[in-house]
Amino acid sequence: MDNLSSVFGRDKDPAEIRRMSRRVFIGIVFMLFEFGWLLRCSPQELSARIRVEGLEHLRAAAGKGRGVLVLTGHLGNWEVLVNAAAMLGYPMNVVYRPMGFPALDLFFRQLRAQSGARLLPKKRAMREILRSLDRRELVGILLDQHAKRSEGVTVDFFGRPASTNRGVALAAMRTGAPVVPMFLVREKGAYRMIICPEVPLAVTGDREQDVKINTLRYTRALESVILRCPEQWFWVHRRWGKRPALKETCTGRLQGG
Repeated sequence: MDNLSSVFGRDKDPAEIRRMSRRVFIGIVFMLFEFGWLLRCSPQELSARIRVEGLEHLRAAAGKGRGVLVLTGHLGNWEVLVNAAAMLGYPMNVVYRPMGFPALDLFFRQLRAQSGARLLPKKRAMREILRSLDRRELVGILLDQHAKRSEGVTVDFFGRPASTNRGVALAAMRTGAPVVPMFLVREKGAYRMIICPEVPLAVTGDREQDVKINTLRYTRALESVILRCPEQWFWVHRRWGKRPALKETCTGRLQGG
């Protein structure tokens, strides 16, 4: 509720924020049932439940022959997204953080591998990301979690500075691989797979500035889709962490932002 109030508090009263909060938790419970359904459903059944928006953007990016960095977040059901991409003929490698509970970690690894996805542990993942892109494959990365100071750059997210992983920007700058935002959200008893246009890559010659500008652009892409279905985002995460010093922040007023 604190997170929702921070973003929507000027436009919504406390009762509306509370209702949004409840719907967020309903969505989280939905995911538990969707996991069980996903384990037993056939590709044909999955295909019948998914409407695709913007497939041309993914095709255009894949056609460049540099692999594709799939930018996504904890919106809708991000686990089903991997299966949906494979259904379209685009199997996706996934950067993931192993869970501390071994049995649960095994369950999610099996769920993700069901689609043919190759799992890339987050620790020291960059080498595998670059190898995957060199093979012209898709690599999915969640970019909406608080990043450690050593791994992140601070950019504006819904009006507040947030430490954000710089890995997508670094990989894109190093390889020239296109970055395509992609999400799977619930919609009237089915799903909508939202594939956005490629995010343009900023190249100014100043490496640190480019990392900030590009990461800000990716964050803006995340914001725009979250606002389409705000109750389906993972608001229970402490996304903003500790507020950083003002001098470290990057806002939309940056040159090239």
